Amino acid sequence: MFIPVYKDKEKIHRYIEAIPKPRKRCISKEIFTNHLNLQYVIISNSVVTIGEAAFYDCDSIKLVTIGNSVKNIGVSAFQNCSSIQSITFPDSVKTIGYLAFSGCSSLKTLIIPNSVKNIDECAFKDCYSLKSLTILNSVEVLDHSSFQGCSSLQSVTIGESVKTIGERAFQNCYSLKSVTIPNSVKVIRKFAFSQCLSLQ
Repeated sequence: MFIPVYKDKEKIHRYIEAIPKPRKRCISKEIFTNHLNLQYVIISNSVVTIGEAAFYDCDSIKLVTIGNSVKNIGVSAFQNCSSIQSITFPDSVKTIGYLAFSGCSSLKTLIIPNSVKNIDECAFKDCYSLKSLTILNSVEVLDHSSFQGCSSLQSVTIGESVKTIGERAFQNCYSLKSVTIPNSVKVIRKFAFSQCLSLQ
């Protein structure tokens, strides 16, 4: 299902032995909320859903690898995981939920794969260290405040499937210099790029 890595090797061994079989297809709601020892999360290919607030406030997690069967990343699943530096999304992910990665303030680069249909409200809000964002060709709507407050973001490439850029989607992205908006975009909601003071 997933393997948390501890500094204590004996804890690693005991935890792996405790994983139930057959492995679950869902990581339960709030199962690791506020867990202080998790450093790496590897989600296996058997998991389909990461539940609401599953890893909320796990501020020691540095790396997340998501298995290639995961379709849904739940509300606040990784919210306030402030040490995450890297996330690998497989092509299976369809939905990134409300506040799913909000407050992941060490995340630096992000590629949203072709499979993703929905990036919900505030999904990546306040990812202060995010510098580069690429959204590939499946997302249709960038929802309200989806990348608001990503103050280090410098460049955004938006895929050719996006039709709507939501209200305040990129508000307060003070460092944003370059945005590629395709012809597919029909609606840009109010304040979508408000306070993007570096846009040229």
